[in-house]
Amino acid sequence: MISVEILLCVKNGEKYLAKQLESVFNQSFKDFHISAADDCSEDKSFAVLSAFCMKYPGKMSVIRFEKPCGSAKKAYARLIDSVPSDARYFAFCDQDDVWVKTKLSNQVTLMRCLERRFGVSKPLLVHSDLMICDKRLAELYPSFISFKGLNPNPSLNNLLCENSVTGCTCLFNRPLFNLLKDMPENAAMHDWWAALIASSMGRIWYIPRPLVLYRQHESNAVGAYSKATTLSSVNISRKISCKNAKAFYEKFSGSLPKRSLAVIRKYTKTDSLSGIALAYALFSGGYLKYSPIKSAGFIASALLCSFEKNNSFRKGN
Repeated sequence: MISVEILLCVKNGEKYLAKQLESVFNQSFKDFHISAADDCSEDKSFAVLSAFCMKYPGKMSVIRFEKPCGSAKKAYARLIDSVPSDARYFAFCDQDDVWVKTKLSNQVTLMRCLERRFGVSKPLLVHSDLMICDKRLAELYPSFISFKGLNPNPSLNNLLCENSVTGCTCLFNRPLFNLLKDMPENAAMHDWWAALIASSMGRIWYIPRPLVLYRQHESNAVGAYSKATTLSSVNISRKISCKNAKAFYEKFSGSLPKRSLAVIRKYTKTDSLSGIALAYALFSGGYLKYSPIKSAGFIASALLCSFEKNNSFRKGN
């Protein structure tokens, strides 16, 4: 049995894929296997993956999806459901980053400590910071967590409305992997889903060092630099988070601890509220973002969008 199964989904990633794979095979921790999936790439990504399979026999396997998945979440969900691995731990891997040489060794060491403390049956997840780099891997900002104003040790309340766990930094254990299977359509992102499982039923632990070089380029699926944020876009993201929470509640309500169940149920009910009632429910329930400025925008978006809706209704009449 191998220690770590690395899950890699690729979509037109030819340009940077080889560098990422080299950084994985150059890890100081060697007891791993890569399960890679090509999501109907139109470039030479599949050829790059196949070449590494031949170069490292027995260390990597590749499948090619017959139909495009349509999103990173759907691709990883499909890969998770198709991987027959009996590994003890699992790690998400993106196609365009670079792993620090000690990433796996640091995370596996910490994970073993967490298992001794909390038990091997609990869903456990370890994640780290990232260094933001340009397309040539020159440093742009030393800390992604700081740059984005995220909480690396989020409460469940915080995590329901804002994901602060970046998939490419994650290592998680088999109990969590098993719960990731059959991810529902309304799950927002695979890494957010994994973080919610760990937060609600197990533990999340953060390594305050960048273990991934987070490459920024013109084709990032999700990058460090977001588009301009408006109160309307914040309100849309809140609705997505509610939809995500409802899907999570529906799938796991029978197995969640009572406290987690109550926290998630209460957040799902905010989707039916508006205006002052919504703002009060978010604030009193602690469903806030880590940054005070972002939390203020989160509350203000609820009030403003309710005002705009009422104003439109009046004009229509």
